Amino acid sequence: MAVAAVPASLLIRRALNDETRRDPLRSGPAPAFRLEATDGATVSSDILAGRPAVVHFFASWCKPCREEVAVLEAARGRHPDLVLVGVVVRDDPGEAARAAGELGLAWPLLLDPDEAAARAYRVDSAPVTFLVTRDGQIAGRLIGPVTRLPLERQLKRIL
Repeated sequence: MAVAAVPASLLIRRALNDETRRDPLRSGPAPAFRLEATDGATVSSDILAGRPAVVHFFASWCKPCREEVAVLEAARGRHPDLVLVGVVVRDDPGEAARAAGELGLAWPLLLDPDEAAARAYRVDSAPVTFLVTRDGQIAGRLIGPVTRLPLERQLKRIL
């Protein structure tokens, strides 16, 4: 009886709270974006074209997001052809820029003030990491904190 109560309570909660949460994209074409980076440069999804890529949804207030930076940067070091971009989710632009500086990000951290990119990728919160093939298809995703072994397994699908 308790097992049935949990799913029923989730359905009731969603109905009452008008929750429309969907899982992040699992496959298909990676949505296009054109966003301003924390350093002021404009970056579009064109930088992903023809190269394996990681699109990482990040927030400065998210402790796992901050911890993942080292894992993602190390992966980029092992795979020099890999493009890595971060997209800021539900965060203050100033805080995100400060975090980018503090963490010494060597890849663009993109501001998404109207959450258009987050909606396109169906991301509600950070961290979520997408792996994109050379031809622009989503080949995998990691929801939650990224660690080396699961990331490397997913990277094999796009390298």
